[in-house]
Amino acid sequence: MADGIGLLLESWHNVFYRFGPYDPESLRACIEENMEVLTGLRQRTIQSFGAEDEPVVRRLFVDFTIALKGGKNRKQESPVATAKALHLLAPTLLPLWDNAIASAYGQSAMSAHNYIAFCSQMWRMAEALEAYLPNPDDRPVLKRLDEFNYAAYTQGWVRLAST
Repeated sequence: MADGIGLLLESWHNVFYRFGPYDPESLRACIEENMEVLTGLRQRTIQSFGAEDEPVVRRLFVDFTIALKGGKNRKQESPVATAKALHLLAPTLLPLWDNAIASAYGQSAMSAHNYIAFCSQMWRMAEALEAYLPNPDDRPVLKRLDEFNYAAYTQGWVRLAST
């Protein structure tokens, strides 16, 4: 699992890791240490996110941020890499973000606290949108939100009207 996540991050987040890779053993140990919690989260959707999840997500965010340090001397942290790894491990519960997406939702500090706030924002959006989505398809609500966020904020393909 760590090898697969590592390969994805090396290409998906190469802007960060081109200056120095993460330690594969640290990632492997982090996943192993958190496997029970991750297994429980993997079956959940963003619509089930709540205040009781905050300490768990905080701990995971901190643990994975440490495990995924890269850059010069493997000392630089990337909250984007952390969110990408967490999303791969619990894709219908833990959302993706990058600098542009976080900023669009007022989470420019990009810490564990901000990621939890972002999860809550995605929960509120999923709750509001679910009734308006057409017949369910193979994409969970969070996947649709991730795609929208990427298109609108990362790539700028979607222009939002100001209100």
